Amino acid sequence: MPESPRYLVGAGKTEEAEHIIADLFRTNRVVPLRGTLVSSTVPIRDRGSIKGMFGKTYLVTTLMLPIVWFSAAFVYYGVVLLSAEIFRFKHSCFGKPILTPDYHGNLSHFNVPPLLETSSQIDNFCCKELSDDDYVAMLVSSIGEFVSIPLMIFMVDLAGRKITLATWNGLIAVLFMLLYLCMPKSALTALLFVLRALSAGLFSCAYVYTTEVSFYT
Repeated sequence: MPESPRYLVGAGKTEEAEHIIADLFRTNRVVPLRGTLVSSTVPIRDRGSIKGMFGKTYLVTTLMLPIVWFSAAFVYYGVVLLSAEIFRFKHSCFGKPILTPDYHGNLSHFNVPPLLETSSQIDNFCCKELSDDDYVAMLVSSIGEFVSIPLMIFMVDLAGRKITLATWNGLIAVLFMLLYLCMPKSALTALLFVLRALSAGLFSCAYVYTTEVSFYT
């Protein structure tokens, strides 16, 4: 991948930058522009400062970008790290028998009557192991991250960065609320698939949007 001509000019490597630009003209079959590549001098006072980030012009952008990254990071890593826990504690919705631990910590299909539950010692630290179907479902849901890239490119070109970010944040909020509902494993897998796709796309869109609104680059 070629280096940025702007960086090369700023680093004093004007000849290398001219070679890269010439290759770009030749690759795109465009007539090269005449002239010499020079770097413009910018006064130090015009390069901006930390104080300028909180000025009237950039205040909204300065406050908005941390919120965008906060939501993107927490949504993505929240879905990734909680997928296993969601499948563990949703077994009662899958139509499978719940294994009840006895006072030795052993699991059995015996259901203790409600009136006798207080007399038994329940081991709260007993692990609820994932089944093979749970691992397959998590693998299928993780494929949603590969779908997010072409979907994000299509949505960004169609609706723009801001609308895509706002729409995906709203959809993710609705899908997270749907996780509280009891549903079959197939429906839960499909829901997590869409969540992984939207959360990964939200992360990628945040990168694109940040570079466009960066004011001191």
